[in-house]
Amino acid sequence: MEISRCELYRRVWEVPLNKLAKEFGVSDVGMAKACRRHKIPTPPVGHWMKVAHGKPTLKPQLPGTPETMVVLEPEMHRSPEASGVAADEFSELKVKVRVAPEDLASFAAATQAQLLKAKAAAGPVYCKGPSVFNCSVSAGQVQRAVSLLDAIERALSEVGAKVVRGKDNSPLHIDVEGETVLFSLTEKYSRSSFIPESERKSPFPRYDYEYHFSGDLKLTIDGYFDGRKSWSDGVRERLDTKLAEVVLGLVAAGRAMRKRRQEREAEHRKWEEEARIRAEDESRQRKLRAFRSHFAHEAAAWFEHRQAVAYLEHLRNCAVGDEALPGPSVRWLEIAEACVASLDPLPTRLQLLRKGYEPGEWDAPFGSVLVDEALPTSPFVEGTLAPRGRPSWLNR
Repeated sequence: MEISRCELYRRVWEVPLNKLAKEFGVSDVGMAKACRRHKIPTPPVGHWMKVAHGKPTLKPQLPGTPETMVVLEPEMHRSPEASGVAADEFSELKVKVRVAPEDLASFAAATQAQLLKAKAAAGPVYCKGPSVFNCSVSAGQVQRAVSLLDAIERALSEVGAKVVRGKDNSPLHIDVEGETVLFSLTEKYSRSSFIPESERKSPFPRYDYEYHFSGDLKLTIDGYFDGRKSWSDGVRERLDTKLAEVVLGLVAAGRAMRKRRQEREAEHRKWEEEARIRAEDESRQRKLRAFRSHFAHEAAAWFEHRQAVAYLEHLRNCAVGDEALPGPSVRWLEIAEACVASLDPLPTRLQLLRKGYEPGEWDAPFGSVLVDEALPTSPFVEGTLAPRGRPSWLNR
């Protein structure tokens, strides 16, 4: 239906939102969303209580254009497609609650037996475990709670789901297309503390609690997912008439959980791939840094060799003349020539380049491998030379 903003604004402040929504054939949540979407002020909490007692209230002005039309559609705030269940996927689903059934479904029967065994007390009776539903209600609501659970358990097979017993002390759960869904059924209550008559004269009295049960049951789906998570008894509609929504909500929750899990797994795979790429890049950078360092060392060794060759050649030209050199001088020049030859990395590098490199050899310390740090040995100078770079006269 269509209604102007001005008319809807007037009606919202004349009739409570839930009654007006029923009149228009939409949900109260959908009505509230329509008002927010079109910026129509709605009465705050406590407004109708003040009106009932004749107290004045503040009514804000309607902003914007009053003539703008507002479209209200039935069940506009409940979109089955948005919840993960197509509108026509389970269109024939009907869930009926049997009054005091004699043949309960297996897990509902086990839940009833455990609730009836619970000690009678002022507080709620509850059960939870691998073979019973998670339930916490007053003693007077046990039969109704079990009837609801029985209807849900029987209807799950129509949507491709089933109740599965928990393993290794894990709780009973619903299997929805391979995904685990947990839910609980509870009764709303409040409690107040008081001192028993027998404790009034005690210096440290013990407090007891008095529970006030509302008789309203609430079913809540556990877990973190996008979608509706709870259904409860309301003023206009009891939970017994919402069980088809509950069953579809369990299916939607399982699908939403699976989608969220798949998104998390895809995100983790993405993080792992990014970490692998970063690690490979860092490894390449380390190898390149090592390559540059070793190559610079090798180039420096080659330059040192060229200098040594030039210096040795200069010595020979200056020292060798018409007269022959003494024997020790000749031996010194032979040793110097051997040392100069050991400084040259070029022969080894050319041999390696022609031979080719095996995988993993590129990060080897090229300079220190190709340049021999040890002095060459000779039969007539064995053990007579000082370490390289240290003059022999310093060892005296």
